[in-house]
Amino acid sequence: MQFTHLIAEISNPYSSEEDVIKLIDLGLHLPLKGVSIPGYWVKKVCRDLHGSDLIIQSCIGEGNGNQLTQVKLFELQQLIKLGVNEVASVLNVGAFRTNPTWCKIECLQLAQTAHKDEVLFTLKLPPIDFTNSEIIEICSLANKAGVDTLFIHQEHLIYMDNINQNLSSDIEKQIHIYDTNLLTETLFENFQTVNITYDQINPDVNVS
Repeated sequence: MQFTHLIAEISNPYSSEEDVIKLIDLGLHLPLKGVSIPGYWVKKVCRDLHGSDLIIQSCIGEGNGNQLTQVKLFELQQLIKLGVNEVASVLNVGAFRTNPTWCKIECLQLAQTAHKDEVLFTLKLPPIDFTNSEIIEICSLANKAGVDTLFIHQEHLIYMDNINQNLSSDIEKQIHIYDTNLLTETLFENFQTVNITYDQINPDVNVS
């Protein structure tokens, strides 16, 4: 595996401190790009990984992204205070399909708040189906709203032609992979960052 491309995350949404400790230990012993953890555990992870070069990533608007923008902004500000380097927000698909401008305004507010503290802002797509026209509209939204990274899931690989054609080259592409067989040179060439669960990482396997 190309560890420097990987962000390790916890797969269980009901994770305990034991899971978090395993993730921290992996981050300390492998040359990973970073770790991704639920907001509740950010304080512990930032403290235990203090001084490392790892990206510490967390997500607001968990699940469906339907929370109020004000709630997302508050959560973002709290995570920044605790020391995260990158914050992802889940696209509110219901709002997007009603009026994409609403989501653009939300992303602008979140990105501006993150950038004030030199924190990266990631727009995260939920693992659902989109139409090709929706993917093009999402790319346009990201291009105009100060998004640093577009985060997609494995099932969205079918949209890569549209994403590559319509997403600004200034925006990083990030993907969450469930099937480790996809961790190939081709994948790493197309995505600067790959998220996989920490239990999928085999420290003894390195794809150079």
